[in-house]
Amino acid sequence: MHRYDQNFPGHALERIGVFLGDPDVLQNPAKYPDLVREMKLEAILSTENSPYQEVRANVDPTDDPSIPSLTFRVWVIGIVFSGIGSFVDTLFLVRQPAISIGPNVAQMVACKLNLTSELYDAETPDPCGRLLERVLPTRRFTIFGQSFTLNPGKFSPKEHMLITIMASVSFAYPYTAFLIPTQALPQYFGQTWAKDFGYQLLATMGINFCGYGLAGLARRFIVYPSSALWPSSLATVALNKAFHTERNEPVKGPFGWVYKRSREQVFLLACGAMFM
Repeated sequence: MHRYDQNFPGHALERIGVFLGDPDVLQNPAKYPDLVREMKLEAILSTENSPYQEVRANVDPTDDPSIPSLTFRVWVIGIVFSGIGSFVDTLFLVRQPAISIGPNVAQMVACKLNLTSELYDAETPDPCGRLLERVLPTRRFTIFGQSFTLNPGKFSPKEHMLITIMASVSFAYPYTAFLIPTQALPQYFGQTWAKDFGYQLLATMGINFCGYGLAGLARRFIVYPSSALWPSSLATVALNKAFHTERNEPVKGPFGWVYKRSREQVFLLACGAMFM
């Protein structure tokens, strides 16, 4: 599977080639303890985690099914952000230069922003997710035999990621944002029926559903294989993890320096430097 994988560590591929290509290794493994140990580690990584360092650094290999995910807070925040973001992006699409709001904006505003733990007051409401965590009632309701609550407790990383996914899907303007003006404007095709809301809605939904359908058919090629890496998704996961990581472990960096700042602080400092 990974023989011609450009993302797979090159050194590991070479060692795997030696392990599989030398019959003496399989017949006398005791003579090659280091190589056998490396192959065992590679096998464990490939089956229990990910063979790619970038994925292992950002994505957890385990899941806690008890953490709430599709909650009332997700629907409220996700729909509001999707509406605002898609409206702004589509409205200013024809402006030169265009103005757009990236999904990372929704990802940041949906949770919290604080530079240092000393500046953060646990009693101070945070934007959106943490605010609803504090103000929504915890009372449980029963509808059609199903029990649920508007506030299942702490704002979870799964809720945060679902809101980010909703923003990522909706902020990207559909192709009809270009097609409909080209059809309707008199200096182009002048098709007056293109101004009808029903046509615009059906055309937009049809094009999007075709895209989602093709993506679903291609999942076995572009999603399921471990070699199907999407770097932009890793960045989104890393940012989501930074907002919900409660411990800060020092990391040894270049020149022998030890970095003690949290991921959130590094992210905010980098954003400030890029803005300047």
